[in-house]
Amino acid sequence: MNIVDTASPYATKVARTPDGKVNLSAYLGLPALFQAGDLTIETIIRDARTRFGHLDLLVEPSAGSGSRWVERKNLNIPNDPAQFSPAVTSVPVEETTRSLTDEVREIINRSEIK
Repeated sequence: MNIVDTASPYATKVARTPDGKVNLSAYLGLPALFQAGDLTIETIIRDARTRFGHLDLLVEPSAGSGSRWVERKNLNIPNDPAQFSPAVTSVPVEETTRSLTDEVREIINRSEIK
């Protein structure tokens, strides 16, 4: 899965497994800095997920309470595992040869009562 970065035209670099998949477990337990206005909050990453092409990380403050899902692009991770990911020769990309319109027509045709 490609990770989408809506804030810039560049894709966010993320940790990957040797076969090119996003390595969610590489982020667990890492410290990260989260900006909230003029505040920089030290956090710990507790969970990770992909959501519609975005990498989300669940962070909680090092001191205090609560947790929040934050997009990877909005965190500063000093020991970012993406820097140490194994080299991937090619990331598998799903290719679609049919248009969305063709797929919708096929679904409609299958559901029509004849």
